[in-house]
Amino acid sequence: MQSDGIDLQTVNVTTIEGQITTRLRIYSGRAETLHFRQDDIWLALGYAPEPPGARNPAEGLAPFDLLPEQAVDLTLVWR
Repeated sequence: MQSDGIDLQTVNVTTIEGQITTRLRIYSGRAETLHFRQDDIWLALGYAPEPPGARNPAEGLAPFDLLPEQAVDLTLVWR
């Protein structure tokens, strides 16, 4: 998915009872530094754009900066 100079790739998703683990890569093609906090990344289950229903924030994610033309690999565990 690409939006406004940000490219998000889902690398891998695994599930076990009561847990989803996602591996993501985020690339910034923007000219300014992006600041991410745990409330900026959410998991929403569904197939429609902006699916209705509960969304889960990435609890425990330490804030980080993504510099222009930099990528970050994230592994997030959702329970």
